[in-house]
Amino acid sequence: MNEPASEPEGYPELEEETLGHLEGKVYVVGTKGFRLERLVGESMNVSYNQRRAVLWATRTSDGFEVIIKFFIECGSTFSPIFNNHRQHPILATVDVRRRIFHRLGRTAIEAEVQALEAGKDVKGLPHMLERSSEVQGPEFEYPGGVLDIVAMTRLPGYPLNLFQGQLEQWEVDYVKDEVLRIVRGICSLGRAVATARREWSISENTNVIKQLGRDIWWFYGRS
Repeated sequence: MNEPASEPEGYPELEEETLGHLEGKVYVVGTKGFRLERLVGESMNVSYNQRRAVLWATRTSDGFEVIIKFFIECGSTFSPIFNNHRQHPILATVDVRRRIFHRLGRTAIEAEVQALEAGKDVKGLPHMLERSSEVQGPEFEYPGGVLDIVAMTRLPGYPLNLFQGQLEQWEVDYVKDEVLRIVRGICSLGRAVATARREWSISENTNVIKQLGRDIWWFYGRS
């Protein structure tokens, strides 16, 4: 594309939104301040007992555009009868005794941070800028709970499936080539799928491409 794509109508489409009140607030993450501009993603992982939120933000020192991701611990993993935390309505519908994987929430956060750090030299991936772990304030549902915040670089553009039927073939081919380049770059760091005999080459037929780029190849077909 010669010019940046205009924002698709109705973007973002949030199925659930409870943290829009954070927009306009300034948070210090690590050693830098960031102004939260717009909530673009929010989800609830019952198994991890964790809410996640993704916001566009700007660094207060220079206006640099970033992504801020919140990992919000949602109270105790035991029955609310035994603690003073309010329970989110989604959690209230689940038998807490069955949420045996809630401890994986911390592991999931660390895995995401490690992935950002590992891919810092691969062009086209977000890079971590700052991170912090603190106590939730009164603006959250569970004051006193753990709040992890990660600030990362913001990549330009929007999800490709929102432009179905609007792109020329050369634009589609360019995006596909970029996906393959990024995955090959990750593999060059020693994270390729390998067998005892050989390392798998990365192509359109590689399973990781079918998963990572499924929308691209599904909506636009193979080259």
